[in-house]
Amino acid sequence: MPSRTQAVIFFRACAIALLLIGCVQTPQEHTNTVPVISPSFSLSGTAETDEFWWTEFDDPQLNLLVSNALSSNFSLQSSLARVQRAAATADVREAGRYPTVNGVAGSNVRRERQSIGGEITQETTDNLRLNASWELDLWGKNQAKASAAYFSFLASEEQLQAAAQTLAGDIARRWYQLLEQHQSMEILKKQISNTKIIAEITGHRYRTGQGSISALWRQEQLLESLKAQEKQARKNVLILERQMNVLLGRSPTAIIDWSYSAFPALPPLPETGLPATLLDRRPDVRALWYQYESSQQNVSAAAAARLPNISISSAAASSDWTNAFDIWRLDLGAQLNIPVFNAGKLKAEQKEAEASSYLAFNNYTQGVLSAIEEVEVNVLSELSQQEQLDSLRRQTRQAENILEVESIRYSRGMQGYLDVLNAQEKLFTLQKQSLSAQRQLFLRRIATYQSLGGQLISLSKDGAIELQPRMES
Repeated sequence: MPSRTQAVIFFRACAIALLLIGCVQTPQEHTNTVPVISPSFSLSGTAETDEFWWTEFDDPQLNLLVSNALSSNFSLQSSLARVQRAAATADVREAGRYPTVNGVAGSNVRRERQSIGGEITQETTDNLRLNASWELDLWGKNQAKASAAYFSFLASEEQLQAAAQTLAGDIARRWYQLLEQHQSMEILKKQISNTKIIAEITGHRYRTGQGSISALWRQEQLLESLKAQEKQARKNVLILERQMNVLLGRSPTAIIDWSYSAFPALPPLPETGLPATLLDRRPDVRALWYQYESSQQNVSAAAAARLPNISISSAAASSDWTNAFDIWRLDLGAQLNIPVFNAGKLKAEQKEAEASSYLAFNNYTQGVLSAIEEVEVNVLSELSQQEQLDSLRRQTRQAENILEVESIRYSRGMQGYLDVLNAQEKLFTLQKQSLSAQRQLFLRRIATYQSLGGQLISLSKDGAIELQPRMES
């Protein structure tokens, strides 16, 4: 049992520690200014959007691709491993707040001969020992370290959600790029067929002396250009398919098990909600906030590290296994550690923590502004892209009518070849531009959905990635 002298030593250490608190300066507070945020967005749709935004396209193939990617993508699995590592680190920091007890059990055998030719004596010593130590967290240093690790864990969880959002967006963008190239090949096939018909008419006119050889050569040159574009579109499809396979966690050359379709109808513009709600829905913004909270705890821990600390240690030992609970020795000690001289190391560490906290706050503030900017810009860009696509579609219908009329007049000898060629080139250009603009419109909508945030995944009890229950219903 501890003696009266040991108790006196312990209380003296506490008294000295309290007297030395005034020797350490408190952390310097930075002036953290938050910009004024508008209470609402300038533009907004009216449609309510599910957090699983890709389902709004009503594209079963896209739904399957995203679902497979969220469960198989290796980059997402790496983010999951970082979450698990952060959770383990938080557990380690939390355990540091409590006493540690170590048990030691051993047996020593000693043999010796006292003289030449003498008998050999053997002595066996058994020992059983328990060692305990505990640092009194008077100033909250260990508590602050545990809290910092916990906020870092929360930040890693939000980063996992942000990675899932990015992956879903990559899958959707790649999918609609594939649809664009696939439909481009279909358009090029029709253009090639139409060009062959006009080439036959041009060849007939040349053979009958009604046209020039240059007109036939120009038509053949256009036909060769269309065939080259079709080959390039096929190669683009192969490239995109390999990229899609990697996103799905497969080998680039894995067998393609999806089927292509036309672009679906674009859903109505989603409701953007309020900026304050957006900040709670965006996992990247929440991650920045948790990083700031963690840095604040690190400042508290660095400040507490400059204060004296008290640690208590005790040991119980017995040299008799059979009577371990009756024959034993108990030691109890208290130790006062006072930072006297460290060449300014602890002070510099505190300043470093304060600067890191100020940096984290500015990162969070910039993240808030960027999140609001993304919604504003994406909605405006989508509306502008929709107007451009509508105009291109009207121009394409007019170009189709013009080419039809010019082709009929040319076949009857009532129109010159250059008019037909110009009409052909204009139509082909507009068809390509319309298809590209349609793909760009879908990419704008994907960006809009992503900028609105949301929780896509959850972690099971064994730490595996699962889709939120709403996706399965």
